Amino acid sequence: MLYRFLSSDYPITLVLLLVLAAWGHWQRAVVLDLVRLPSRRWSLVGRAAVAATLLLLLWVAAFDNWRQLLGLFLPADERWMSDPYESAPTPWPFRLSTLVLLAISAGGSALVYAYNRGGLLLPLALLLPARAYLYFLDPIRQRIDVLLRMAEGRLEGARLIDIAGTLYWAVGLYALIGSLVLAAWLFVWALAVPVARIVVWLIMRRQDTSPSERFSLYRQRAEAMRQAAVPPPTASPETVPPKNAE
Repeated sequence: MLYRFLSSDYPITLVLLLVLAAWGHWQRAVVLDLVRLPSRRWSLVGRAAVAATLLLLLWVAAFDNWRQLLGLFLPADERWMSDPYESAPTPWPFRLSTLVLLAISAGGSALVYAYNRGGLLLPLALLLPARAYLYFLDPIRQRIDVLLRMAEGRLEGARLIDIAGTLYWAVGLYALIGSLVLAAWLFVWALAVPVARIVVWLIMRRQDTSPSERFSLYRQRAEAMRQAAVPPPTASPETVPPKNAE
């Protein structure tokens, strides 16, 4: 019973929910920028993205498999290594629903980011690091998953101290898998931003768009910092009026 829970997707989803809750509390203004926009239509897009993100976490835990989803970043002949628990392949209708929720989550967030006139520097800066994180750390995750798979027999009738030790490093495994899932989401989001900018430009090119208050505040602060960094002009000797000699 314990092993079945530890090898399931529920602990991973729980870690992801805790991380997103902590991030949402820390970056409350960013979350509000997703759901409070000058345009009601774009506010609905942001709310749909937030709702799809939460629903995606619950959906995968109940009907899909996080490890199999991470395996999509591997070559086709190596994807079996991503899930050492020999879980049944996710039925295609369920997998399609997962991909649709992912598209709404990442695509909707990218659209709101583009609507708020976010630049390409951030997504381009995240693209390669996110992919490299998956490339280098996912093999480590696979090896640790194998250790958890081998612990199946030891957990049956194990002592409390042995169970506590297994839970200790299993939590680290879930944190690693959660970070890989977030890196995968950021990778998809970074790919979606350039497309979202084109879509937003096509929709809003004939309209007067107004970014959210937070992005406007950032722009005002950046302009103030730029002006403060420029030294005031000094008068040349030719323009200085001569002093009256008395």
